[in-house]
Formats: sequence, C-alpha cells, structure tokens
Amino acid sequence: MPDLSELVLLGQKQEKKYKTMPLLTWDCYMLHFEHMRKIGQDIDGLQKLSAQHQWQCHWPLEDILRQEGKTVVVTDTLQHIVYASSGIYAMTGYFPHEIMGQSPRILQGKDTSTQSRRLIREAIETQQPFEAVILNYRKNGTPYQCQIEGHPVFNKRSELTHFMAFEQEV
Repeated sequence: MPDLSELVLLGQKQEKKYKTMPLLTWDCYMLHFEHMRKIGQDIDGLQKLSAQHQWQCHWPLEDILRQEGKTVVVTDTLQHIVYASSGIYAMTGYFPHEIMGQSPRILQGKDTSTQSRRLIREAIETQQPFEAVILNYRKNGTPYQCQIEGHPVFNKRSELTHFMAFEQEV
C-alpha cells in the first residue's frame, strides 16, 4: 500500500494532467447557453414593449432572433432608439445601452448612400414597410453592409407607435 506522500504525489500528477486539457465541449456549451439566454432576454424585452404599447402586429420574434440571427432595433416615432437586441453589439460594436436614445443615423457615415437614406426616410414618413441595404459604420469606424427590413408598428387603435427594424450584416 502506498504511503500518504505517494497519494499526494499521484493526486498532483493527475491534477496537472487535467489542467493541461481544455474542456472544449463545456466552452462550446457555455457560449451557446449564453447566446440563448440573451435571445430569451431580447424576446422578453420585446414582448414587454409590445404589451406596454398594445402593438397590433406580432412577429415570430423567436424565429427571427434564433433561426435567422437578425438584430432587432425599435425606434419611437421621432426615430430615437428605444430598444436594441443583444445582437447589436456583434454587428456594430455598440452595446444596446450605448445607442438608446440615439438616432439610427449614428451608424451612418460619409459613404452611406443618399439614395438608401432617402428610401428609408420616405418609407418612414409614409408609414410603409421597406427593405434596404445600407452602408453603416461600426463603433470603431469600419464599414459594413446592413440589410434592413423595416416596419411601422401600430397599436390596437391603429395609431403609429414605433418602427421596428430586423437587421443583419450582409
């Protein structure tokens, strides 16, 4: 039977062996779990906003966020951002709280097409849905192409309350 010093030595050897081996499956699981948790929070936040303002339309938010991987941005009628899903950070480098109260124009820059801007502005003014691809800029200044599907949002009294955009980098 080994003495106590040999058991400690064996335990140390085994401990070193396990410290050098990464737990890749656990890392992958935790990344996926954190992503799903954030999407769940986004869905809850959007459902609360919908209930608070009695939105008439309901989108399949779970599918849009989970399966399609889109980012959701909600603005009020004055075009101030009132909600941005957690995916905004991966796309723009801005955390949701950093762009709250800002106009989506914060993401536009010198090479953003005036034609795309005009198309979006006219759709908003006429309260019509739109689809556009626009050159936006990340927080660090690098450009990216953003596909936007925008919708006016009405309450149960058919009053315009918000605009909702489903966005993704292309």
